[in-house]
Amino acid sequence: MYKAVIFDRDGTLNHTAPKEQGGYALSPEDIILMPTVAESMQRLAERGIHRLVYTQQKCVGKGLLTEEGLDAVNGQLNRLLPKDAQIEYFAYCPHHLPDTCECAKPKPGMITGLLRQFKLKPEEAIAIGDSKRDKLSAEAAGIDFLYVQSDDTSKHSDYDESDRVFKTLEEALSSLGF
Repeated sequence: MYKAVIFDRDGTLNHTAPKEQGGYALSPEDIILMPTVAESMQRLAERGIHRLVYTQQKCVGKGLLTEEGLDAVNGQLNRLLPKDAQIEYFAYCPHHLPDTCECAKPKPGMITGLLRQFKLKPEEAIAIGDSKRDKLSAEAAGIDFLYVQSDDTSKHSDYDESDRVFKTLEEALSSLGF
């Protein structure tokens, strides 16, 4: 049984920001929840399941957003969730050049850090995301993975025939018995 669900943020929990912003959520107003997210977080909280995020945020490394600004964006996501079902921790990679760090997806650094921090074994966590790099990061960390289709349809070509792909977060969690 899983003790934690580790979510990608953009395209999984919230709608992807406009292309003219590079797809980056640069202000709290850019955070609009995907369908079924609030209800899904409530279901996990009621079962005592950790709700964690691993998110690539190159916009910080590019100078488009400060770490304080990123905290405000993440804070807005939590404000849109029920108080007792908010995200417990946001792990993020701020690096613009992913080759210079171990946390950039598809590397496993963010996930392995979360596993250590929350004292979880790989088999006790599952990741849910919308892109191939989300999946590769989960696989590299040794945890299971599910796709949720994002509003960015260009990512849909990432899915392999063997992938478990769901239209909503609620459907994905139902498949796990949550």
